[in-house]
Amino acid sequence: MGAQDRLYQQFADRFEADGDGYIFRNNLQAAGMRTTTAERDQFVVEYKRSLRWLTWGSAALILPPLLGVLVAASMMGINLPSWIGFLVSAPVLAAFVISSRWIWNAPVRALRGRLPVTQERSKEDARRLAFRRMTLGQLGSAVLLEAIVFWRLAATHNLLAGWNWLWLAAAVAFLVLIAVQAVRKWRAG
Repeated sequence: MGAQDRLYQQFADRFEADGDGYIFRNNLQAAGMRTTTAERDQFVVEYKRSLRWLTWGSAALILPPLLGVLVAASMMGINLPSWIGFLVSAPVLAAFVISSRWIWNAPVRALRGRLPVTQERSKEDARRLAFRRMTLGQLGSAVLLEAIVFWRLAATHNLLAGWNWLWLAAAVAFLVLIAVQAVRKWRAG
């Protein structure tokens, strides 16, 4: 499952099946509002479509100025700093983040006038559900990502010299955090 598919699934998981309809919760702890199956399906389809348009639109807005800066710098013989790509992309990326939050909250806006049909969940119940939804693949990906970052650091730094030992300490702390999360997931069922 790709990153975008996981995002679609997280959006769809905000709707919990309930009889012939669904209960929508803005977050794991929020009170629930009843929706029909058709409404839920429409929200999910609309979210996928809007996010796809936003992703491709953002790419289309980032690439021309970025390529323009690179071509202009190349023609003038200028060596650009590595952060210039981020500087050129930053306004579009900021707009992307704001727009994706707007798209994510479409059901909240549409269902604003409805009365909740379920109570808010306790923090403990919400935490337990979050651990149930967490996958072992996500934990494994975190371990793999740490291994890659650590390997890259070890290739460029002597991790036993000077203050570089802090990288080792951070890596161990991150592994302990992942292990704790795995145990908490196992306990949650």
